[in-house]
Amino acid sequence: GAPASDVPTAPRICVFPKNPLVQIAVAPSRCAQQTMTEGSSLLKRCRRHGCHAEYREEENHDQACCYHPGWPVFHDLKKSWTCCNASSYDWDDFMKIPGCARGFHTTEKPQRPEPPKPAARAPVAAAPSPQPVKDINEYNRQQANEKKQAAAANAASAPDRPMKPMVTKSGRYKCCNGGCNQEYEPDENHDTACRYHPGKPIFHDLKKYWSCCSNIVKYDWDEFMQIEPCAIGRHNPKMVPA
Repeated sequence: GAPASDVPTAPRICVFPKNPLVQIAVAPSRCAQQTMTEGSSLLKRCRRHGCHAEYREEENHDQACCYHPGWPVFHDLKKSWTCCNASSYDWDDFMKIPGCARGFHTTEKPQRPEPPKPAARAPVAAAPSPQPVKDINEYNRQQANEKKQAAAANAASAPDRPMKPMVTKSGRYKCCNGGCNQEYEPDENHDTACRYHPGKPIFHDLKKYWSCCSNIVKYDWDEFMQIEPCAIGRHNPKMVPA
């Protein structure tokens, strides 16, 4: 008989699973190849950020995909990922940034996370009603009274310290009455020796005046110092610790 290799092989009827009604006579090797192709799973493309690789489902596992779980951010020319802060200014270099997480391949499109809802604003407190503007003289009197009360409280709480009149280099006493500041001999002091201001000096913005005669206002310091005193009395010596 003829050699086995020369014996013609009878064609086989190959039935395609997609359409059983189609039957084609093909060689046995061709039919086996077609059956293997139909039995294997189709290639899929991963849709995770930074991956997009093709894969078969039977080859998919929890370490198969290297991807970015975050979202791409484009600001001016800078391109970065929110998950790993990796950035680049060149598009090709940005696309080559390796993923920072591992997992299964998937064909599901990544869902952008919803932005956090803004926190509820606290109710705005009502603005306080404006306070009436005080008269400058009233304000100065109030300040003077507060200073007097503070000085009295300090004097009451402080231990008694012996004091003595300050003696200048010329051997005289120095008057501490407002607007006087003259040196004098103690023996020459009398009820009309001193001309002074019994009030306090007031400085408001550029204005300068004495609270005892507030109708005279000066803006220049030298002119303020030359305002005529409005009271007459004895010199009051400036005291220093003994």
